Amino acid sequence: MKTNFHTHSTFCDGTCSILTMAQTARDHRFSMLGFSGHAPLPFPTDWNMKQEDIPRYYTAIQEARELIGQDLTLVTGLEIDYIEGMLGPQTVTYPEITYSIGSVHYINPKNSKQHTDLFAVDEKQDDFDRHIQTYCNGDYEQAVSLYYKSLYAMISAGGFTILGHLDLIKKNNPRQSRFSETSSFYKDAVMHVVDALQGTNIVVEINTGGLARGKTQEVYPAHWILKELHERNVPICLNADAHAPEHLYAYYDHALRAALEAGYTKQVVPSMHGLITVSLTDSQ
Repeated sequence: MKTNFHTHSTFCDGTCSILTMAQTARDHRFSMLGFSGHAPLPFPTDWNMKQEDIPRYYTAIQEARELIGQDLTLVTGLEIDYIEGMLGPQTVTYPEITYSIGSVHYINPKNSKQHTDLFAVDEKQDDFDRHIQTYCNGDYEQAVSLYYKSLYAMISAGGFTILGHLDLIKKNNPRQSRFSETSSFYKDAVMHVVDALQGTNIVVEINTGGLARGKTQEVYPAHWILKELHERNVPICLNADAHAPEHLYAYYDHALRAALEAGYTKQVVPSMHGLITVSLTDSQ
């Protein structure tokens, strides 16, 4: 039972229509596909939907559902940002969705209410480096700390189903050139989040998006983090973070292997009837 619940389309920053993404998933024998367009923010971006896009987004998924038929189950979701001091999944309501992905893209070094004081941890490398100089006095560890504190706060606030790309900040840390991912400082910041997840029933995705776009050499989260999550019985699911059709299937085996190597035998995925448990041996 191959599944993916992190899918983008031309409604946000994806390259193809909802129908094309669904057809690709069907052709590659996926059983379930969830759409997770970037939910609106209270300021303009190049990658979030606008509020007026939402009804058309729902309609497009329903139309694709009718065209695809019973070979593939399509599920409606959204990826909702948490921004410290401003908004999060717990502050917005979308009754029509079946699930949501809670993600931290932006950090707020000044704890400001102004979006001009934010920067994204997954923006272009040059922009990221410049913003570290501007907002963090060149201290990358300060940005790391802010990022994981935001993740912790989002987990504490709740209101979402799946935690998106847990260690996204490593995207702009090629060859660990900005900060050490093996230092006690970094591992302590991560483990604060891992411990917070225990007992919450929040599902952590194994996300292949960094691999698909050539930004990382491994999945999100790192293998050592997955092992810690497994020890705490934190559920996982396999997700592509697909922005193009080929992202859906290109690195699926990497996610599956990472789950198995961490000790997982099952994944937990959203359905029209709530969360369901699926054997990973059926996901091959």
